[in-house]
Amino acid sequence: MKGDLNGFDNAMTAAEEEFVKRRIYLPLERGRDIALRNLFRKVFIAGGFEEPKDGQPPIRRTRVPVAEFAAALRIGTHADDRSRVDIDEVECLLSNLIYKVSSQIFLMWSMLRERPLVTDNE
Repeated sequence: MKGDLNGFDNAMTAAEEEFVKRRIYLPLERGRDIALRNLFRKVFIAGGFEEPKDGQPPIRRTRVPVAEFAAALRIGTHADDRSRVDIDEVECLLSNLIYKVSSQIFLMWSMLRERPLVTDNE
């Protein structure tokens, strides 16, 4: 759960034939999304807090520039100085992660709505 995309890609490439033979390649490929999420989560946490206002407790910074995510992606993929990470690609990765999370939340909500919870009082 380190957010090491390069290590994940190398491991997937090294054992690709075995994974395909066992028919587990596609489920394992979803692990890249988890590694990417962990990397971007670390960027959010490292962003720190905004300056507190007049005795208020500090509030976590919620607006993170895309350039910070791009820098983390360059580090996570071990990109060299010649290869640049396209900002549009980073925005696409971020929006896909947001979409996947929101669709999972909607799915759970709709499942709970169909079958309400039963309590001991009923």
